Amino acid sequence: MHMMIPERAFETLRAACAGDGAAPDRWTQCRVIEALYDPGARLRIAYALCPSDDVPDARVWPQADVAYIHYPVRSPVSRRGLVLNADGAECELYWFPNDRRLRGLRRFAGRQGAAGTWARWLAEDEPNLRLLPDTLRRSLVRYVPEQKWIARLRTRCDDLISAGQVKRAIAVRSASPPECRRIFSRNIALRRVFGDADGTFALPRPLTLDVHSGLLAVDWVWGESLVEHLGARGPDFAFSRVAEGLGALHAARIPEVDRFTDDDLLSASARAADDLSAAVPQWRALLAGLTRDLGGTRPSAASAPPEALIHNDFHWNQLCFKRARAYLLDLDRLCLGDALVDVANLAVQLMMLPHRDELAVAPPEARQWADCFLRH
Repeated sequence: MHMMIPERAFETLRAACAGDGAAPDRWTQCRVIEALYDPGARLRIAYALCPSDDVPDARVWPQADVAYIHYPVRSPVSRRGLVLNADGAECELYWFPNDRRLRGLRRFAGRQGAAGTWARWLAEDEPNLRLLPDTLRRSLVRYVPEQKWIARLRTRCDDLISAGQVKRAIAVRSASPPECRRIFSRNIALRRVFGDADGTFALPRPLTLDVHSGLLAVDWVWGESLVEHLGARGPDFAFSRVAEGLGALHAARIPEVDRFTDDDLLSASARAADDLSAAVPQWRALLAGLTRDLGGTRPSAASAPPEALIHNDFHWNQLCFKRARAYLLDLDRLCLGDALVDVANLAVQLMMLPHRDELAVAPPEARQWADCFLRH
């Protein structure tokens, strides 16, 4: 589908949105923000429609308009969007904020709305601070159509006690109220488990939960990524901390988490194999064989490892190092399962680092890091 190529999708989006409440004449560039592809099931792509070619990625929102397509057309959802034909297939087109799950973003569409909401939260959390609206900066961190968005807000505040100014930064998440409540309670429960113990993971401090608006805010942690930390401290020091923190996570117990079973793992592997087969057809037979082999190596109930609390999306960018603490991010997929799921995921992600040109990690270095992590 040509809509997956921003340059080809641009004119289609401009033509489809003309005369229907959007402002296509002011758009000069189209960028893909998020893409979700389930082979044979659905396709979703989110675009940023920018008013100029030099809009920084960190300022895509609020400077750009956000639109997305969904294939195939659903009913009755399609009544909220436009139906267009792309490469002979009908799909739905929406532009922000016609996303029913993300209505909370309307409160942050303008600086005044964001400042007013954050000032109200500060009054409850740090009443000695007075937010300075003119210093407020907003950037969109992640957007998943009809599921969630995460934005970073930064500002300066007058401190009524010290008579000086302080900086504050938060991550604001909008999702369904049950999802926000679930993540908030997990964050609170794990912070109690980890406490102030040295060497284990910490979690960003929850600021507020606004269930009515579907908003969750936590402190934004400024620090080093795992890759930066490895370069600064060396693999042995970094991975000893990661292994210790991961062990503490796996030993923790908190309420209301689902189980990630062997069947779930096999299904996820099969979906990943389908994705790769669609992208690299010549590997189809090899991937099908791997999927069959995985199904044949299922452990018996007697030999299955004990359940652990696992992150289930544990990769190098889920950690942020600040001073002596390693902060664990993104608890969306937290569940009970095999601890080796987290171990294997991080090891594979480390070996894939050379494929990320922006990181400039050589293959031997990536292999050394993965081996070092596995030894710990």
